[in-house]
Amino acid sequence: MDRSRDRNGGAADDAQAGLREGIPEIPKLRSRELKVFGTIEVAYHRFLPGEIETLPFKGPVVNLHLSAPHRLVQRQHDLAREGLVATNDAAVTPAGAPGYWRTDAASEDMSMLLEEGFFRRVAQEVDVDPDKIEIVPVFSAPDPQIERIGHSLLSEMETRGLMGGDLYAESQATALTLHLLRNHSSLGRSSGRKLGHEGCPPPGLTPCWRAARP
Repeated sequence: MDRSRDRNGGAADDAQAGLREGIPEIPKLRSRELKVFGTIEVAYHRFLPGEIETLPFKGPVVNLHLSAPHRLVQRQHDLAREGLVATNDAAVTPAGAPGYWRTDAASEDMSMLLEEGFFRRVAQEVDVDPDKIEIVPVFSAPDPQIERIGHSLLSEMETRGLMGGDLYAESQATALTLHLLRNHSSLGRSSGRKLGHEGCPPPGLTPCWRAARP
C-alpha cells in the first residue's frame, strides 16, 4: 500500500498538506500536473491500479473522475463505500480528513483543493459562520455543478491561465464554495433557502454509506 504517513513521517492525522505534498507520487501515481491559483489548487492525476492513502488537507477537496467507469473502494474515517465509479462522478473530502481509495483499474482524475482562508471568507460573506458548519463527505456520485466547475478549471490549468487565470479561477472557486455550502454541508436544506437556492439532499449520500471494515 502507498501510505503517505510513511512517506511524510508520522501519522496522517498529525499533518495537513496541499495537493503537492498530500498525495504520494510513487508507485501508484503515474503522472500529475498541478496548478496553484490564488484561491484553489487544481491537479490532474493518472493513477495505476491499487491503493492510495492521502494526508488530511488544509481545506475541502473535491475530486472528479475523468476516465471510464471501474470499481472503487473509498473510505473516510469510519465510513466506506464500495461500488462502481462513473465518468464525471464527484467526491468531496472535508478539510482535515485523510482519504483512502482502492481501484481495480488505471484511472484519470482531477482534484480541487479550496484554500482554507478563502473558503471561510466566502462563507462569512453570505452570513454563514464557518466554525458552525461542517462539509459532509460525499462518495462518488453525479453532481453536474461540480462537473462543470471541474472541467472549466481543468481547461484553465491546461492553458496555463494565459489571460486572467487567477481571476477566472477565483470565480470558479467561489461557485464551488457556495455549492458545497448549499448542497454538501451540515446546513442541509436550510442552506439552500439561506443562500438563495432551493437545495436538495446531496446526491447518493446515505444509500452509499456503510460501516468500514476493521
